[in-house]
Amino acid sequence: MIIEKITAIVTCCNCADSLANSIGFLQDQTFSNLEIICVDDGSEDETPLILSELAKYDPRITIISQSRKGLSEARNAGIKKATGEYLFFVDDDDWLKPDFVETLASAASDTQADIVSSRNLRLMPDGESIASNKIVAFSDAEYFRMLLIGYAANSSWARLWRRSIFDDAENLFFPGLIHEDMDHTYRVLAQGFKHKRLDYCGYMWNFRDGSLSRQMSEKHLLSFFSILERVDRYLGEDQETEVMLRFLGIWATVFKKLDEMTSVREFMAFKLMIAEFVEKNPHLSWSLAHEKRARKIRNARINQKIDELVVMIPSDLAMLMLSDPDAERKNMREAEVEPPKDGSIENMSFTYVAISLLRAIKIVQARPPYNVSLAYVVFRVLRRVMGRG
Repeated sequence: MIIEKITAIVTCCNCADSLANSIGFLQDQTFSNLEIICVDDGSEDETPLILSELAKYDPRITIISQSRKGLSEARNAGIKKATGEYLFFVDDDDWLKPDFVETLASAASDTQADIVSSRNLRLMPDGESIASNKIVAFSDAEYFRMLLIGYAANSSWARLWRRSIFDDAENLFFPGLIHEDMDHTYRVLAQGFKHKRLDYCGYMWNFRDGSLSRQMSEKHLLSFFSILERVDRYLGEDQETEVMLRFLGIWATVFKKLDEMTSVREFMAFKLMIAEFVEKNPHLSWSLAHEKRARKIRNARINQKIDELVVMIPSDLAMLMLSDPDAERKNMREAEVEPPKDGSIENMSFTYVAISLLRAIKIVQARPPYNVSLAYVVFRVLRRVMGRG
């Protein structure tokens, strides 16, 4: 299969300082037939002028201008205008290797995959570069588990998407969400599209101070709550994924952001919001204290010894998760959890591992707390177990 055309969708909003540089990386791509759609989402700086100048000298560039509607609707506008067989998304301050499009297009052509994913390199403000995890060897089902616990990146960029995926309006980006990539990637990949993953790092994520990915506010937290509810609907009761895993990656992101907060007043207010949300929606929590969920947990492949994992002791947020003192015994009865008779780590069920972890936390929670929340601790431990390190 020969791919004739690919569309790049660049969302732009008050990005005059970085826009020309980012578009330049697209113009320098080695793939011959690239369509570049730039969606200006209500910029109030020189972004519209820069786009006009760039389009004047490059006929591949198409500009869509709209009032401020947010990233989801900006991307949707670009998708509806795209004419390429495949498309990909670029943030207005990120960079691409010159062969990024050609490399992913070649993989799509060879495998006829619906989605092709590249690794990404996170460029930190202090100059440090952090590569995303290598995920090539996993099957699609294993990869989806890695996605749910946060071991695999949940971004919509650094991927090539078959344009026809978006013919179904349900696969467009949901308006109004912050961290819309998390919602979108879970939703689309849960449908079982053919997915090729490459051990190739071609997308450079400019991780700036003040970017949306580093912010936390009441609006951000409410958006996370909405994503939890939506992900639960996408996966459903019969989805073949470990039920408790479906929320670990989301809660890990929430609590990691809380740990980075400097305002004690906001921290306590957000903690109260989380407690109220979990009380009203216990099925969306990260706890094992729910019989209906516990019965759904499947056996998971475990490849590392538990005593080799580093378990950090949580702060007082531990009490939020461990509020039901009978949860451990209840889940052991319902799930008939017992240690493997042969002592094999490989045969341990996910339920047994998780309950063992909770028991360990209960034993040591009287020690001085550390500045890390419980959900993030569980996330870190389980992603190492499930992610083979």
